[in-house]
Amino acid sequence: MKIAIVAFALIVGGVTNVLAGEAAVEQIAPGDPFDWSGIHVGAHLGHGWSNTDFTDVDGWNVEGEVFGGNSNGFIGGVQAGYSFQSGSFVYGAEVELGYLGIDETFVQPSSPADSFASIDGGFYAALTARLGYAADRTLFFAKGGVAYLNADVNFDDDCKNDGPCGIGLVNASGGNFTGWTLGAGVEHALTDRWTARVEYAYYDFGTATASSQDGWTRYDADLTTHAVKVGLNYKF
Repeated sequence: MKIAIVAFALIVGGVTNVLAGEAAVEQIAPGDPFDWSGIHVGAHLGHGWSNTDFTDVDGWNVEGEVFGGNSNGFIGGVQAGYSFQSGSFVYGAEVELGYLGIDETFVQPSSPADSFASIDGGFYAALTARLGYAADRTLFFAKGGVAYLNADVNFDDDCKNDGPCGIGLVNASGGNFTGWTLGAGVEHALTDRWTARVEYAYYDFGTATASSQDGWTRYDADLTTHAVKVGLNYKF
């Protein structure tokens, strides 16, 4: 995650220098309408607030017991897309690749001394359709589509209450989530090439299952995330 933050800072620093130089030489006539159509690529950075609910599927402790809680952390990555413009309406598609930095451990209430479930964030992807309304150089947009997250989901019983563990020790792992996302935001054209945006996104990543090697113990993890992001795009 630290590497991702440093990389993003370097990108933003480089973009800022280029943008300053471009703004100095680019003269935009006051009456020129901005065209949002075309290819754009960029980067984003923000913060995510997540909720994870674990379910004891097979009754390792109590069958059907649900527990979990909240976690939060860094979210950031890159995006690319293509837009069409018809009058004031803008529509297109965008792909987003990034990292969601959530990391939290939760205690199973029915066995609080030795049963723990955890989630550790990872790389995510989203493919969305985007629809917006352009007020010249400012675009108000909504987006929605599919989302994927590769995270580490684990359940561990270290058997502190069971003396010699025997069959009382278990480790279950998994972590591939597939779900959906919805969001909205505002984007503004700083120059004819560079745009800046702020957006809110809701991700329902669906369910991933942590399974023991023998398949006898399973814990489902349901994950949702609210995120606020800022970003920069370069338009070709």
